[in-house]
Amino acid sequence: MVTKKGVREALVKEAMSEKILSVAPQTSLKELMLIFEEHDYNMLPVMKDGRLVGVVTKLDLLRAFVVERTITKANYFNILADKVEDVMHTSIECVGPNDSIRQVVESMVENKLRSMPVVDGEKMVGIISRGDAIRYLVFEEE
Repeated sequence: MVTKKGVREALVKEAMSEKILSVAPQTSLKELMLIFEEHDYNMLPVMKDGRLVGVVTKLDLLRAFVVERTITKANYFNILADKVEDVMHTSIECVGPNDSIRQVVESMVENKLRSMPVVDGEKMVGIISRGDAIRYLVFEEE
């Protein structure tokens, strides 16, 4: 019996979510926390003037609190007043809508990414997550 496993041939545009929830660089960490609580996203694109300028993750939000040695009520509220631009990543790994799902899976595994922005030229057109990519995994016994 031979077992085949891998990633089915498909393009990112077939798997990505076109619904994009984003935040602005000036969004407070308090607002970011509420958005993460309301939506089950691990990463949000950061958009300014219609352009992707960064990404922010739940881990970035957590890191904002770990930096402080002791959390007092006062500095807790100060941290929540900080802005997304203070914790976001500007080095972004993106994929295109015509890239292969296999390429996305390899990038996600290699770089430990949970999701990636999908850009077409300068325009963000979607997001692809691990869950989206998992639907294209193949495991067959012959």
